[in-house]
Amino acid sequence: MKNKRRIIFAVVGLLLLVGCEDKSEEISKGNESPALPIEEHSDSDEIKEELTPVILGEKLNNPFSVENMQLALDALLEKPDQMAEAGVTNRSAEIVEITSTDWYICFKVDSTQFNTLISDTTLSFSQVPLDYEVIQEGDYLEEFQESDIKTLYTVVKPGYINPDGIDFEILEELFIPENSEYYAEENADEIESTTENRSVSTKVMNDDFVNALLIQSFVLTGNEKFLPNPEQVKNRSSVYECTTKRFLWWEWTDCNTFYYPEGTIKYETPNGYMPVKGVKVVMWRWFTRIEVTTDKNGYFKSKTKLSHLLATNNVQYYLKMLGTNGSYTWRLDATITGADCWWIDEYNLGSHSPSGYSINIGVNHKAWAKCLVSNAVYDYVTYMRKEGLTLPPNDLRIAVGGNTEWRSCAPLYNKHKNHDFEALASFANILFPFISFSLIKPDIIIVCNNNLSFYYHRVSAVWHELSHASHLQAMINNKGYWWASEYWTTLVTQEGLNEVNRRDTYGKKGDKNWEYIALAEGWACYREWKMSKAYLEYNSISKTHISSGNNAEYSKTPKNFADKIYYRYASLFVELLPYYTDKEIENAISSSNNIKDFNNYLLKSLRTTKYANFIKNRLEYYANTDDL
Repeated sequence: MKNKRRIIFAVVGLLLLVGCEDKSEEISKGNESPALPIEEHSDSDEIKEELTPVILGEKLNNPFSVENMQLALDALLEKPDQMAEAGVTNRSAEIVEITSTDWYICFKVDSTQFNTLISDTTLSFSQVPLDYEVIQEGDYLEEFQESDIKTLYTVVKPGYINPDGIDFEILEELFIPENSEYYAEENADEIESTTENRSVSTKVMNDDFVNALLIQSFVLTGNEKFLPNPEQVKNRSSVYECTTKRFLWWEWTDCNTFYYPEGTIKYETPNGYMPVKGVKVVMWRWFTRIEVTTDKNGYFKSKTKLSHLLATNNVQYYLKMLGTNGSYTWRLDATITGADCWWIDEYNLGSHSPSGYSINIGVNHKAWAKCLVSNAVYDYVTYMRKEGLTLPPNDLRIAVGGNTEWRSCAPLYNKHKNHDFEALASFANILFPFISFSLIKPDIIIVCNNNLSFYYHRVSAVWHELSHASHLQAMINNKGYWWASEYWTTLVTQEGLNEVNRRDTYGKKGDKNWEYIALAEGWACYREWKMSKAYLEYNSISKTHISSGNNAEYSKTPKNFADKIYYRYASLFVELLPYYTDKEIENAISSSNNIKDFNNYLLKSLRTTKYANFIKNRLEYYANTDDL
């Protein structure tokens, strides 16, 4: 939904600011306000929202600059009576020294430096300047997309030095009261020191002090319109008997001054709305960001409080496609058709109540496909742990885009050393025109259009590509990084050649490097089939959902569809099931260069003589015959 109000926040679908990271755990209510209901929204009947540009207004006089905060503090000291009404003592104000708590900086980088910067998990960036008024909220800044030199804005601590030696410019030194050494969330400590003997460790700046200082700074800098409506604040706390505090003509109460935003994120599936698990929800204002993670129920709750003044009536909410399942992480990179692939996908959910916000993301929403893919990754990690199999390499970069053809692949560029990258990039750019492969270097590419009819098909496709990623990681574990890199370079380059030259990714038995393809694709198709059957009641080969008593689908295996090389060798793994666990088979394939090596490896490790002849015959059968 598009909010047409003129707002100060640097609103952009790709905004990532420095702030606090919370987990969605139960916290003490404290002075949390229950007066506002959590806003709920469902967009299932709406037309799909297209990506829209951000339109900037005028540059604002920054109320958080050290210079303006000092002017505000000086003005406070000239109003002792009004400070008293706000619950602030003169002695407290005299102790505070306005010094830089943060730096507002920008980088101007080329594509190589850009990739280096966004790989730094300690920083978060915005392509929109943070001290401009935004006329139209959106997902990207046109100037950013069109320029070869990208300007990135962020907030860091004083003294920051970029570890990669990338130059930056300090745009403003900031005083963020909550980041100050003087700030205390509860009531300020009793002041024992005198102004001649200041104690810099004394916590004298409580929430009342912060409110008064912010009001004064916003007024002095001409940003008064961004402060909350006093009547609205009164209505929020009208059910309580609270002490009213005031400064100038703004009021607040001592028992209802902050909120812990919470809510639930769900997305549409054939089985109704299901939770979006393990993704980030970002809430922000000015130079401060709060980031929380949804749990397995799609629920999030901030442990960081927002005062009604700091929240300025409403909070800006974003859905950020940076996934977490325990210690395992992944990221969905943004893709824009016809343009470069930049950023971790982050969707502007709009300006909503500081008490919280919940949304049901319908199939027409621009974030729907990313929710499907991210959830599929979350579930895959859960199931692999349950089955005791190898997880994919951590921090996978996944590019998701729409296309007329349902393609997917696992180049896993960031997880191995590919000695033929130029060829791989040329294949990828032909097959996946919605990304710039050489720029983003994704590990997995998924085509996923907004279509409920293909829900199970796309989930199983994600699991297929993740099975490849687990295969590579198991190879690294068993044989080492360079051995695994050589194998994966050969595999993905050959598949790219096959697809571009013949429109047949996997080729046929006897083609160049067919043994590599047979091993990797046979295993991935087998795991996709087995997981889909167990967890989705879906046959990924026949593309049939097993429901309404359609038990015939349960008996179908890859052997029923073995007219292609990848189904043929998926059938091999099915036949081994009575004699080997998937963990044992995984260990065998990750120690083998191709399908013939795999056969020899298993022959040497047969458990008992009872099955030796049977398995030997079957292994030789798959290795040497063209027919099943």
